[in-house]
Amino acid sequence: MHDNVLFNESFARDNRELLATAKERGHVFEMPIRPLLHASQPSRPKLMAAYRSFISACVKKRIPFVLTNRAEDALDVKSPREIIAIAQFLGLTREQANAAVKAMEK
Repeated sequence: MHDNVLFNESFARDNRELLATAKERGHVFEMPIRPLLHASQPSRPKLMAAYRSFISACVKKRIPFVLTNRAEDALDVKSPREIIAIAQFLGLTREQANAAVKAMEK
């Protein structure tokens, strides 16, 4: 993992200060899809809304982020195509989704 990649368990909460600091310091947010895949049925809509909101804020403020698996077993591993589809479901365009997935390859 790159030194400037941030993973914050509470990223879903509205935290403008965190976003501003990350942008100022040139950090990149890691957005793991595993929590979405394993969320309970009642909590999934709220979590998805939080992801959408956070991703939207990152896009608007031009704060870089990457989408990752954070897989803990073979069933959690998703192909780049699957992650791109999830990213589009979370509100990204295909181009933005591609960029968010491909950023970790650099």
